[in-house]
Amino acid sequence: MMNNLLEKIEQDTDKLRQMLPEVFSDWNDLFQAYFHFTAEVGGKIDGQPFPKERVREFHERYHRWTLYDHTFGCPDNCTYCWFTTKYPPDPKKALEQHIALKEKEREIIHKNLPDIIITSMYFGGGTPTILTPELLKRLISGYMKDFKFIENPEISIEAHPNTINEKKLDMIRDTSVNRLSMGIQSLDDNILKGIKRSYDSKKARRSIQDTLKYFSKVNIDLMYGLKEQTLQKHYDSLQELVDLGVPQITNYTLWLQQGSGVYDDFSKNPKQYPSPTERVKMYFLTKHYLESQGYKETLIGWFSKPHNEVKIYNERWIEEIPCIGIGVGAYSYSKDWHYWNVTDWNTYKKMVENNTISADKGFVFGEKEKRATRLMWNIKTAIGFNPSNTDKQILQPFADKGLFNIEDDTYRISNLGKAVGEWIIGKIIRTI
Repeated sequence: MMNNLLEKIEQDTDKLRQMLPEVFSDWNDLFQAYFHFTAEVGGKIDGQPFPKERVREFHERYHRWTLYDHTFGCPDNCTYCWFTTKYPPDPKKALEQHIALKEKEREIIHKNLPDIIITSMYFGGGTPTILTPELLKRLISGYMKDFKFIENPEISIEAHPNTINEKKLDMIRDTSVNRLSMGIQSLDDNILKGIKRSYDSKKARRSIQDTLKYFSKVNIDLMYGLKEQTLQKHYDSLQELVDLGVPQITNYTLWLQQGSGVYDDFSKNPKQYPSPTERVKMYFLTKHYLESQGYKETLIGWFSKPHNEVKIYNERWIEEIPCIGIGVGAYSYSKDWHYWNVTDWNTYKKMVENNTISADKGFVFGEKEKRATRLMWNIKTAIGFNPSNTDKQILQPFADKGLFNIEDDTYRISNLGKAVGEWIIGKIIRTI
């Protein structure tokens, strides 16, 4: 199968090189993350710092929300991670206190917003499944009791192979959770060791098989662009996931963020990482192979079997339903603003105990930043959209290079454009 795909991969890569030769020399830009506006960019184009004393006022502008619960703790100290978490995680007694404080924070939010409707819920972190079955059940059921949800909402939870077993999976299934996601990243043992994952490929496979017994919606994250990763190694991981019957596969490119171990290592040893050409080929490999196996790419890099599409990001990005985060270091965002809760545990504890929402740093978008955010979400969802005349002026240079298709005034990122979607978004943000 790999040999049959190589011709398509080479053809697409050559087409993209002819359209956009600068991508293949613009090494660092391909590694930058613009999943949301970053703290280095947001609020600094024409926006303002988020006024945390007015957080309640900003919340009251919305009636429908998605929820995000942040677990403060992880079983691994992954080299690529920059999220607010703790390694090794706190012992059970401290984790009980974490949950008690999040219960208090929920009370504060619910008191301020008694009539809101929740469309979806995501338990992330950190790693929620570091919790015991009892604590995890308490955490999940508390949200379902405290908030009003739409009928059949998507309730997702992140898991780690070393933190799940059939007993815990059975318990999770008996709550309202209906989608489980694991960030496996690779099924190559040397790569797993290099990014400091504490499991091997055998353990990962077994965890995936166990999870598929209990959940019909299972997502596995893979990452490409990792140190010493090759096209063949990435294909081998993809093939194994397909053979295991995984219904959702998300294919992320490696992002470099200050504060992560990989940031410093890449700065010192860039040639040990896949080149821009190899990274582009890894995207095309993923797309052609998974689509040949019956998967459909919905959001850029998100591949699903029929009736298994992820809902939460369509709600946040297409419908522009805001997200409110609960827990130390959790993030909240809308089309108008983005903020993080405090990341210091003692400060978080003090604020919640004083009945204060733990909002800390963030930004309120200016008009240019709102435009960039809207374009970013439209690009990442890969749906057709009708830009304003101003937006068309921004997009036209990319369309002229074949990175967008235009039909009846509807713009849609092209298949070639998807391979460098983060690069396009970064250019838009920096030039808008």
